[in-house]
Amino acid sequence: MAVGPIIASAGAFAIGLFVMATVTPNVVIKDTWRAFQVASVAGIASALLGKLVVALMSLIFLPILLAGPLGVFFLHALFNGALLFGASHYFDDGIRFASLKTLSLVAAGLTLVQMIVRSGV
Repeated sequence: MAVGPIIASAGAFAIGLFVMATVTPNVVIKDTWRAFQVASVAGIASALLGKLVVALMSLIFLPILLAGPLGVFFLHALFNGALLFGASHYFDDGIRFASLKTLSLVAAGLTLVQMIVRSGV
């Protein structure tokens, strides 16, 4: 497995999280270093495990995959949202999402950024 696409995807996730935090209401960065840790952990996990987990989730959510690329996007955004939720609770003073709707919006935006970076790398 090549390291370049993984680093690019994880970096896009980390940078994207800070950009999404500035443009999305109800996202609070309480500690920049902790928020960077959240972004790094979630970005690396997403880059390394994203395709595998989406493939496994596709067995459970087969009807969603029938929607084609939109279904894959939805599953990947769901996985990224779970990663963000877990990492933000583990590093509890870093970044806070006011609601599940805000977390979902950020996860969808980060998934879009990752897909764009992966297609270009």
